[in-house]
Amino acid sequence: MNFLISMFGEELIMKFRNKHMEDYIDLYREFELRKRKIAMDMEPDSKTAIKIPVALFELYEEKHGTKLKEDMHSQERFKKWNGKVTCLADKMRIDNALMQSFFKKPLEDLIEHIRDILGEHPVRGIRTFIIVGGFAESQMVQDYVRSKFPNMTVIVPFDAGLAVLKGAVMFGHAPMVVTSRVCPRTYGMAVSKAYISGQYPAERAELVGGREIVRNIFHSYMAIGVPTKVGQEVKSLPLSVSRGQITARVRIFSSKESSPKFVSDDRCSYLGEIVVNIPEMEYEEGGTIEVNMTFGGTELRVVALEKKSGEVYQSRFDFLGD
Repeated sequence: MNFLISMFGEELIMKFRNKHMEDYIDLYREFELRKRKIAMDMEPDSKTAIKIPVALFELYEEKHGTKLKEDMHSQERFKKWNGKVTCLADKMRIDNALMQSFFKKPLEDLIEHIRDILGEHPVRGIRTFIIVGGFAESQMVQDYVRSKFPNMTVIVPFDAGLAVLKGAVMFGHAPMVVTSRVCPRTYGMAVSKAYISGQYPAERAELVGGREIVRNIFHSYMAIGVPTKVGQEVKSLPLSVSRGQITARVRIFSSKESSPKFVSDDRCSYLGEIVVNIPEMEYEEGGTIEVNMTFGGTELRVVALEKKSGEVYQSRFDFLGD
């Protein structure tokens, strides 16, 4: 659509969309269908014909007082497409070299993203790609990925554009069809620990009850990129509370880093908390709260057990928003 905006103007395209939504959708589909037929080995001088709704040409003529076909030969702003784009009746004929250029930035970003993923430990050694989604149906995309990863086997399933939808339907009917997932982020909770010189910054040390502690340390349960089985439970060391403490807050965080140090780091996000009621204690007791996290599904399940009273507190956090 950026190409059409640069040719007709953003204001006119928005007007076309608002007044002729059905034609706008047809035009979008027409471009998508034509793009899927573009390949790397096509003759650059040959052209691809795209049907343009008459209403769009009429809006252009209404605004400028001249036809687009005439302006393309006389207006300075159209010179960059001289010989590359021509208008004939309700068709726009575009050089295949120009059509191929539409793929340049998206494909470069795609390859960079794939290389970033391949550099992560859990997927090292992979030798097969399965490409799905509407973009995967483009011969240009398939050829480009194969050219950048010649040692990989690239598989494009039948109806690649519907593969994601079909997978969602299958998962809706049979959730256990997915047996494991790669952890999208590092998950953990905020804890306080004894201050150790050299391990924690000195400015984070606080004097509490006669001893130095460091608050808001990120205690990790599961690191980003680690494969997890559905229902996999991770237990932590029991948490201690102080005598006279009425409640304890179990604060849950996620991070885009594999080994975050503090929950206040820039790439950490607060997910929520569980408030645990603490029964009255006659003397100082340690390890009174046990926190377990369950991974592998579409959500993170957190369970906090107050061992003295036997009370169980739990909450769920959605993975799908990550």
